[in-house]
Amino acid sequence: MDILTAIKGRKSIRKYSTKPIEEEKLNKILEAIRFAPSARNGQPYKILVIRDAAKKAALRKELEAPAYFEDAPVLLAACGLDHAVMNNGQIKDTIDASIAMAFAVLQAYELGLGTVWTAGYDGEKMKKALGIPAQYSCVTVIPLGYAAEDPDPKPRKELNEIVCYDEFKE
Repeated sequence: MDILTAIKGRKSIRKYSTKPIEEEKLNKILEAIRFAPSARNGQPYKILVIRDAAKKAALRKELEAPAYFEDAPVLLAACGLDHAVMNNGQIKDTIDASIAMAFAVLQAYELGLGTVWTAGYDGEKMKKALGIPAQYSCVTVIPLGYAAEDPDPKPRKELNEIVCYDEFKE
């Protein structure tokens, strides 16, 4: 599968089968994260792999999160550590962790696994529930598993609506 096929084919999955994820596949996803680019190759994040059913259930309850937080065999929590603001005004660890997790999402799709990007939770509650030290931020939590649904693709804007050449046009 080429990368554009993965980008176009990937869907947000919110229902997961109970089939466990093979260690080999999980390790490939984690390697994709490891090789993702980051500012000055700093990799200012930690990825917490959550497989324990009781921990997922407690996390779902604490955050009042959707069922897929508990149903997905694995949750990948991206935790940022360097909150420095880059020259462009963006927060370094949020950008770098987001890039790494985007690589993970594409690798997962290529391996036949589903994911959904989540960030609709209270970061402080998340840190408390998972025992994440105060100096970290919670950038995203990605449920990971075999899809138990096949949602329709979402519509996308036309290229000319999001791309302009040589000068910015609204």
